[in-house]
Amino acid sequence: MRPSQQSELTFVVEELEAGSRLDAFLAGRLAVSRAEARRLLDAGHVELDGRPVRTKGQSILAGQEVKLASFTPPRERRITPEPEAPLSVLACGEGWVAVDKPAGAPVHPLVEEERGSVLGAVVARYPQLQGVGEGGLRSGVVHRLDVGTSGVLLVATTPEAWERLRAAFREHRARKLYRAVVRSEEHTSELQSH
Repeated sequence: MRPSQQSELTFVVEELEAGSRLDAFLAGRLAVSRAEARRLLDAGHVELDGRPVRTKGQSILAGQEVKLASFTPPRERRITPEPEAPLSVLACGEGWVAVDKPAGAPVHPLVEEERGSVLGAVVARYPQLQGVGEGGLRSGVVHRLDVGTSGVLLVATTPEAWERLRAAFREHRARKLYRAVVRSEEHTSELQSH
């Protein structure tokens, strides 16, 4: 596995950017979400005029220097393989694998060193999926399931399969069936939805 390419970046705030919030400025300059910009601030990776800053809503002024101690572009981030993590493969085919995602497990990590995601287990068995589709920490993910939801998760291991499978979801050619078990003090019932 090749390591991510971290780099130090420095930006000078331009007149048109003056008065912006620091998180919005970073999101725009780095082409990342504001949530990602806030993670960089929270982690202490950002300096404003040579001083560490963690305040996301701080206004910036023209001419100020914003420096990132380390930054890996999202697409270049790598999922940490977890060969010891359990993985139940339900089916596989040319360029794809369907796995059983347990409730409580996130589909993908939010940072490279995060452990416990389904993709950590998948990439340990299918390393070729690194960089497929959206790339980065969402490599190969065809669709998502909420952390609290269990179910079948489809992961592409080739770019061609990812494009084909994403198109099937986008065009509503993929059929999804949801089943929920509802429990109350009086009885338990099952609901189904398509």
